[in-house]
Amino acid sequence: MREIKKLIIICAVVCIIAIILSFLGAVITCKLVGDKIFNSRMGPWHEWSLSQEPDELTEELALEYAAKVMKADGFNMDEWKPFEANSAATCPGEKFIARRSSEEGTKILKEGSIRYINRPEPLRSVELELRDGKIRGRVWRVK
Repeated sequence: MREIKKLIIICAVVCIIAIILSFLGAVITCKLVGDKIFNSRMGPWHEWSLSQEPDELTEELALEYAAKVMKADGFNMDEWKPFEANSAATCPGEKFIARRSSEEGTKILKEGSIRYINRPEPLRSVELELRDGKIRGRVWRVK
C-alpha cells in the first residue's frame, strides 16, 4: 500500500512538471514566432551622424532622412511619395510626421515616423529617432 501511494505521488509530481514545462514551451514558442513575424516586416537600422543635434526632429529633417532610409533599403524615391499623417498624431504646422505621445500626453519631439505610398504596394513607414548627435531610421511594412 505504501509503495502505491509513493508511486501515485511520483506520477502526480511528474505530471505537474510536464504540464508546467509544456506551458512554458508554448509561451516561449509563441514569443519567438511572434517576434520573428513582427521583425520580418522591419528593415535594418540606418544611422547618420549630425554635425549639430537639433532640439527636435523637425518635419523637414524627418523627410530628408526618411528618404535616405528608403533609398538605403533600395526603394526608388521617384515612385514613393510621403503620405499625410493623421492630424491627431502631428504637431501644429506639420503635415507628414506622425509623433507618439508621452504618458503625460505631450508629443515626443525627438522621434517620429513618415509614411510613404506607392499604389498598389502596401504602405511603408520610416521610423526615425534623434539621439546623441545621430539620426537613425528603419523602414517597416505597414499591414
